[in-house]
Amino acid sequence: MKVFWTKESIFRLNEIESYIKRDNPISAVKFIDHLISHTERLSKNPERGRIVPEFSIKVIRELLYKNYGIVYLIKKKRIEVLTVFEGNQLLKKEDLEKNIKKIRDTSNLFNLSDLSVYKWNSQLQINIIFPPSFSIASYF
Repeated sequence: MKVFWTKESIFRLNEIESYIKRDNPISAVKFIDHLISHTERLSKNPERGRIVPEFSIKVIRELLYKNYGIVYLIKKKRIEVLTVFEGNQLLKKEDLEKNIKKIRDTSNLFNLSDLSVYKWNSQLQINIIFPPSFSIASYF
């Protein structure tokens, strides 16, 4: 089973990295690397995370990493990371429902483990994952 990341979840990774980078650029990259690695382990045990209380649906789960929640959807052949959020924030059910509707189109899903040499680098990451014409602003 492979782990796929939605555009929304990658956008959130960029936001988190930018926030941490203000104080410590090296720690920001390492943190995102570890968060992604932690999440990629779901491929071996998809039900590792807890059921998201806002939904109470067995296939929508949340994995915790430090003070962040990683919300994902378990499908038959893949795991789709819907969003990443800071643990002290409320998960907005309406926003998550919108994200679930957007991913019906698999072109909105990206497998970060498919990169031949993977190290998180926000400059590289945008070029590797998204086509040059892609703009986060056009996504919303």
